[in-house]
Amino acid sequence: MNTCQPGIVAPLPEHAIYSEFRLEKDATVSAGLDVLAVLRIDHGVMAGLGSKLMANARCGLILCLFRPQTGTGASVPETQEDLWVRVCGANQEQLADLQQRVLHHLSGTFRLIRSTSAFLRGGERNLASHNEMASSSLDHSSVSRVLVSSLNPALDRGSFVAVQSWLYTGSRQNGRSIKNMDGIFAGRLTTERSGPKSTIEIDIERIGLVTKPEEGYMLRRCLAFGERYGEAGLYSVAYGNSLLLYEATLKCMVGQTDGVLDPLFQVSRPITGGYYWCPPIKPNGQLILSALN
Repeated sequence: MNTCQPGIVAPLPEHAIYSEFRLEKDATVSAGLDVLAVLRIDHGVMAGLGSKLMANARCGLILCLFRPQTGTGASVPETQEDLWVRVCGANQEQLADLQQRVLHHLSGTFRLIRSTSAFLRGGERNLASHNEMASSSLDHSSVSRVLVSSLNPALDRGSFVAVQSWLYTGSRQNGRSIKNMDGIFAGRLTTERSGPKSTIEIDIERIGLVTKPEEGYMLRRCLAFGERYGEAGLYSVAYGNSLLLYEATLKCMVGQTDGVLDPLFQVSRPITGGYYWCPPIKPNGQLILSALN
């Protein structure tokens, strides 16, 4: 029986490396898919395919483009690549070993463009565990809602993912520590349980007219990166059976819908952004890529 990639629903890891790759100039899409077809996916390795690898997708599988957004004094950049890979481990040694194995496997067909080493910062644990979901109904009952449901085994249990790096722009001068900004950032992107209204509820109300209920649910995960001002931030990963909510949220955050700039831009700014398709896997851990050939 086919399943989703384990990393989508597994608890957040202690350490992870997020990498983005581009097909080598002389490598074809077919060659790239052949390499990925024998990449073993498990709790330590997961993969998302960019629009170039999806060029020949069938069965109604469409990956929308990550569109850069501009608004009231803020912008959201697009840094789309052909392949996104996350490796994770219980310690740095295991993590480094997995990363080297992935790089070796992809070598010659894919070129590494950027990688981000991320981790669970101590103060972030209460915010960034299994509760990082956003939904129009705030129903946290099942993570299966972020998976595509289809009679086609090439699509069923797959998921779309939006990835962004947000760099902290706050400083000691305004009294904000990096740990404090972890909380501010995660609070903007997850369901806060304190107060009369959560920030995500307010966001959903602002974009409610442009989303459908079945598209109004995403599972969002954040890990920290960097330890010093000017280098620290959070790496945001959001899974869903559609990317419409994420795109609508970005437009809303930069003030395109109502002219109100999201407070998140007061303490951080996005520096990367891309959309990917995480195919389901076979029982042996191989990606199901039949919809792309």
